[in-house]
Amino acid sequence: MRAYPVEFAVDVNHQFGAYVQDRWTVKRLTVNAGLRFDWFKNSFPAQSIGPAPLAPARNFTFPDTPGLNLKDLSPKLSAAYDLKGDGRTALKVSLNRNVEPYTVGGIAGANNPIVRLATTTSRAWADGNGNYVPDCALVVLTANGECGAVANTLFGSAGAQANFDPDVLRGWGKRLYNWEFSAGVQRQLLRGLSVDATYFRRSYGNFTLVDNRAVTADDFTSFSITAPTDSRLPNGGGYTISGLYDVNPSKFGQTDNITTFASNFGKQVQMWNGVALTVNARMAHGIIVQGGIDRGTITQDVCDIRAKVPEYTVADPYSTPVVAAGTSTSTLNLASPTAWHCHTERPQTQVKLLGSYTVPKIELQVSSTLQSIPGPEIAAFFTATNALIAPSLGRPLSGGAANVSVNLVSPGTMYGERLNQLDMRFARPVRFGRSKATFQLDLYNALNVDAVTGVNSAYASWLRPQAVILGRFAKIGVQVDF
Repeated sequence: MRAYPVEFAVDVNHQFGAYVQDRWTVKRLTVNAGLRFDWFKNSFPAQSIGPAPLAPARNFTFPDTPGLNLKDLSPKLSAAYDLKGDGRTALKVSLNRNVEPYTVGGIAGANNPIVRLATTTSRAWADGNGNYVPDCALVVLTANGECGAVANTLFGSAGAQANFDPDVLRGWGKRLYNWEFSAGVQRQLLRGLSVDATYFRRSYGNFTLVDNRAVTADDFTSFSITAPTDSRLPNGGGYTISGLYDVNPSKFGQTDNITTFASNFGKQVQMWNGVALTVNARMAHGIIVQGGIDRGTITQDVCDIRAKVPEYTVADPYSTPVVAAGTSTSTLNLASPTAWHCHTERPQTQVKLLGSYTVPKIELQVSSTLQSIPGPEIAAFFTATNALIAPSLGRPLSGGAANVSVNLVSPGTMYGERLNQLDMRFARPVRFGRSKATFQLDLYNALNVDAVTGVNSAYASWLRPQAVILGRFAKIGVQVDF
């Protein structure tokens, strides 16, 4: 159920950045040191909101409200050292802090007092007469007719007024950030041939979460289900999935949300560790070849927080869109009452190769790129009914829910076939006096591979292809320089 329409207004007062940098060279060592200052401040003008079809009594006026007022100082540091003094071997290191850019979305808009309006909720519906119409009074939030009680009893109301921890909204060093560290070596092996090996580490901090203060961890009951037996599942299926939660019936629908720092409840980890190896070659006759391999792991962990805030729901930022149970497309959740995989590790390997060559005399430029990247991440959303849940939970699901959707596959453990794609370009310049026209022919997916790039993740039709890479096709173009 949705209490729409709702209109929003926001004023951006300050969106300011300033950067200072200096460079020092001492013998074979060069150091770059910089410092960036960021300031973001916004506010919300007076706003009014009236009734909606499913919230006929709604009528609120909100006064002018301050928004964010956040300041950050972020160091930017790097150094390079000529190992032997011959300009052929360089050791490089860098350390940089970056902050999330704010506009009017995300947390910058979430503090808008109108956002406190509870505009969506869900409720169980049993279509007893099969007419595909919920025969109940939808504006009555308690159970009536064919409809159960709503999941959020604040639906249509202004909700909790103090729904943001002030510490999140104002001060220094409060916005989402990441530290990126790199260290590597670049070596010229021969004239025109060099190799570069670099280690990267990127870690994030200042995560926020939405805590429902109306419930505690003790108000949730843990349960488990048994995955179906299926040779396509890890180890043939039949394994137990535990650590799922359902709120106790006495607390169902009670909501008092506040956005605060996740660190108030425990440690949240999101980081990337990886290495990149690149080879560059510039040879005679205009031949250029560049190739490399990237190998690393994305690590995420919210287990500490999920145990204390079972209602915490956060979308997995590294998951690819999947076709979830039913027909809707969504992303995986890293945390939710029915997301049991609170710790994930995703190993990633990418191989890329490119080259170009100009055929003498006819000036025909031939270039190509070859890439090999991981296939689509695979999930399996299984509809677990009360019949499967009740033996472990000891009761039916709260709120009259008939089932929940559970992903049977831990993220990062199953992928589709790798995508190996070759693209080519042929270009021929033609000169007209002082002007030049370059005629181009591009071939995409020149090998005409048919790799599947998306599969159905609803277990009822699991692994059915949903998207395939475009077949080989050509593009003709011309570029004129004058």
